[in-house]
Amino acid sequence: ANGEIWLLDAHVSGTFDLSGARLSNPDGVALEASRIFVDGPVFCRKGFSCNGEMRLRRARIAGFLDFAQAHLSNPGRCALFAPGISVDGGMSFHEGSVLDGELNLLRGHVNGDLDLSGAQLSNQGGVAFEGRRLAVGGAVFCRDGFSCDGEMRLARAHITGFLDIAQARLSNPGGNALAAPGISIDDGLICRDGNASTFAGSIVLDHARITPDLDLTGARTARETDSLSCTHLVA
Repeated sequence: ANGEIWLLDAHVSGTFDLSGARLSNPDGVALEASRIFVDGPVFCRKGFSCNGEMRLRRARIAGFLDFAQAHLSNPGRCALFAPGISVDGGMSFHEGSVLDGELNLLRGHVNGDLDLSGAQLSNQGGVAFEGRRLAVGGAVFCRDGFSCDGEMRLARAHITGFLDIAQARLSNPGGNALAAPGISIDDGLICRDGNASTFAGSIVLDHARITPDLDLTGARTARETDSLSCTHLVA
């Protein structure tokens, strides 16, 4: 599809499957699906590509949202604009998904796991992952080669499971690589597992509440000063 697809306020009964589709509207909106309601899962995988902004603002998905092996591109802007999204199942960007532009899940709610393992997020000099006040009912996986070029924001997010950033690379030189002040994690934050996690930029965990453990064993930071801020951290 060359041009904008308009599904604003749509209601889809059953499965919404875009696997393998190629959407293109460079510098504009390729898919407008704000406030869409889907009774089942949504599949955007197996070569799905979106050149332009994909909007799922305040979308309601009763099943699973799968972006495995997808490529979303909107450089310097939002690749996926989904503030307030609600997903009853999990949400996945694994198996080498690529997002060139911001992934915005501001105030979103995911009842299951959020899996970004192996995904590549890029919005250099800006915000690559906007997850402030994001609520996740399971675990968040950012491991196994996950990379984030640009700031990763999880300020005041709540993760019921654990946050796993083992073997990840977060890069935002001169700024915050991971900005998570006020984050609440019920089952621990993990960096250790084989290859070291690397951070080119500051890690901010001010006022965070992490139970039971905060494990940064082996993590490496590129900054000589202000590499880790944990003011009023409770762990």
